[in-house]
Amino acid sequence: MRSIVVSLLVCISLNPANAQDWVSKQLPKEGTLPSTDLVETIKRHIEQSLNSPSPNLTFQDIYSGKRDSLTSLRGKVVMVNVWNIHCGPCIAEFPTLQKVQSKLGKRGFVLLAISPDDTANQRYFFANKKLNLGGITAMKGFWDDSYPFPFTWFITPAAYIVDRKGVLREYWEGTKSYEELSSTIAKYL
Repeated sequence: MRSIVVSLLVCISLNPANAQDWVSKQLPKEGTLPSTDLVETIKRHIEQSLNSPSPNLTFQDIYSGKRDSLTSLRGKVVMVNVWNIHCGPCIAEFPTLQKVQSKLGKRGFVLLAISPDDTANQRYFFANKKLNLGGITAMKGFWDDSYPFPFTWFITPAAYIVDRKGVLREYWEGTKSYEELSSTIAKYL
């Protein structure tokens, strides 16, 4: 769990040595939820990161196994959707995400769905649900402390919009309707 929170701190540009110390003091006890103060601090830092160059996110496509990065998607509008297999609202949002990718993909939009769940579990999950989100479905492990986007097990689903120039423009938690997603993304197409 420490690496998860350290990962969060990379986005807010703390010195890694200071981050480790801060994490040790802030982490909730095993099996408990994080404090409201910790969650609010993370959210505040996310808000402060908006309209700044997006950190580079590396990921591995669960189908092709290809490793790639957000930098390679410059020139496209990217929605980084953070989800996990056990998140009911995340799963309920998938038909909307599929529709948005299908409608806006031709205009330069890419859905990048990131989950901490292991690749085999994600493939099994999508096969059983007969889902194909389109875009890129990727896995990012908890063990990688270089993960630049705040990913938390206590805030999913969450989404980020990165514009064509690689600037982090929007962040939200929870789901949005097709109309809300389309209008949010269309501002950057």
